[in-house]
Amino acid sequence: MFDIINELDQWAENGEEIAIATVVSTWGSAPRPVGAKLVMTRSGRIAGSVSGGCVEGAVIEASEEIFTSGEPELLTFGVADEQAWEVGLACGGTIQVFLEPFSALKAVYPSLRSLLHDRKPVTLTSVLKGDTDLINKKLLVLGDGSTRGDLHLLDAQDTLLQMSLSHLRKGESGNYQLEDGTLLFFETIPPTPRLIIIGAVHITQSLVPMANAAGFETVVIDPRGAFATSERFHDANQLIKEWPQKTLPELELDRHDYIVVLSHDPKLDDP
Repeated sequence: MFDIINELDQWAENGEEIAIATVVSTWGSAPRPVGAKLVMTRSGRIAGSVSGGCVEGAVIEASEEIFTSGEPELLTFGVADEQAWEVGLACGGTIQVFLEPFSALKAVYPSLRSLLHDRKPVTLTSVLKGDTDLINKKLLVLGDGSTRGDLHLLDAQDTLLQMSLSHLRKGESGNYQLEDGTLLFFETIPPTPRLIIIGAVHITQSLVPMANAAGFETVVIDPRGAFATSERFHDANQLIKEWPQKTLPELELDRHDYIVVLSHDPKLDDP
């Protein structure tokens, strides 16, 4: 989700018609994990990926119908002999992609964006198949059990909440089919992993852009003003000129954080 938010916000602000494709299940050797997203506009802009390139064209083509009808669609892509030179997964796996209009997210998107910005993990529940009254409705569930959204029409409200919380605690996404045939997708969105580097040294100058490229939020901590300069670390998400033993408790570390100690100065490293 994090790799598309900037584009998504800009396009929405400009009044673009937007469709969102999400990988909701995989079998075998899938090129992208469950939760991977591709967003596209009616005017032809795209961001993100659901397959690394092999089925994006077919998803974009299918989005034309979504823009017209406003109804979501569940797409399946695999490989068969007769498809080998057409659209399909060259890796031999199979994926299901849920394609929907961005308007389906509008009720929960401001809350979702705010929670992700505050590093709060959430589970986003969608109806992939079921009653037409439930299609395009969403539910956000937070770790404390509070909710945002409008899946209150579902009869199994308690079951839905408990399953959402279970996926959230495990940090997993997955599908579940209710007895009435309703197919739900629980998408757990954790905070961006954060790499906290103690020591604004020359190794850190190389590590920060590598960590950024790998999808980490980067934080560099060093009280030495000559080392911790914006000129040297312009690409770090945060540059903190403070003693680490003072700053680390304020960062509220959790299981999504990783710390690298690089200063080679016991006054910084040992505490």
